[in-house]
Amino acid sequence: FAWETVHNLFSESYQSFLERFPDSLHAEAARQRVGVLEEETAWAAAQKADTILSYYQYNQRYPDWKYHRESLKAIRRLEEQQKWERVKRRNSLAGFLEYKKDYPDGQFSTEAEEGIQAIIAGQQEPGAWAKAKGQNAVAAYEAYLREYPHGAHAAEARQAVEELRRQAAEKEQIEKEDA
Repeated sequence: FAWETVHNLFSESYQSFLERFPDSLHAEAARQRVGVLEEETAWAAAQKADTILSYYQYNQRYPDWKYHRESLKAIRRLEEQQKWERVKRRNSLAGFLEYKKDYPDGQFSTEAEEGIQAIIAGQQEPGAWAKAKGQNAVAAYEAYLREYPHGAHAAEARQAVEELRRQAAEKEQIEKEDA
């Protein structure tokens, strides 16, 4: 707050000087200083708002000034964040792949890869479950559970393992008794 006050006072002082002495030897230097101070104020406001619109408006007013590149970086960062939010909401393979194509080194590229892997795993899980169920063996169900510990059929696979182990224990007990 103190800096903004001082900043504004300096700007007002230069403007007051220019009103009183528009043709002074120092008028051009005062105009340049007013421009720099106004730009600094506009940049601070854009950063505070941190929106695409605020940086766009800064660029419109100061296209080749001090913070031009930083404002473009901020716009790209915010656009990437917006795209990522849309991709997350869609939760689709195409969306994650598109994000990775557009932002190969983006701030959310790890999360995009995780999304891709989760979708692929989700598409492979039904086949893995069918295979485990078809084999109906402890090892097959355990393999399914290692790959999909939270899968759609994880509880069913755990129950099958318990049941198969119970049956094996009963069979072993009967064989011992018969021997």
